Amino acid sequence: MTQKVDLPINEALSEILNRLDPEEYRKVLLVIDDFITDTLKIDEKRLPWRYETDEPKDWIDFINLVRLSCARIFSEYEKRYYKRPIH
Repeated sequence: MTQKVDLPINEALSEILNRLDPEEYRKVLLVIDDFITDTLKIDEKRLPWRYETDEPKDWIDFINLVRLSCARIFSEYEKRYYKRPIH
């Protein structure tokens, strides 16, 4: 039986995108945030990692899961289709 692991959002994102250097990591998070705001038409002020918000806890949990899901999709794509040079 699996157990639910309650990871803070930033630690979970760091774990998913751990292959990226800090600059790439920052850029990927900006792209994810742009996707959430532009494509999903969610007002930037509703993003709890950008602004303090009075949104219900369910909303905050949901939007954090959306961000994690986007990061996971990016990570899987990057693993499968982008080959990093070996130094």
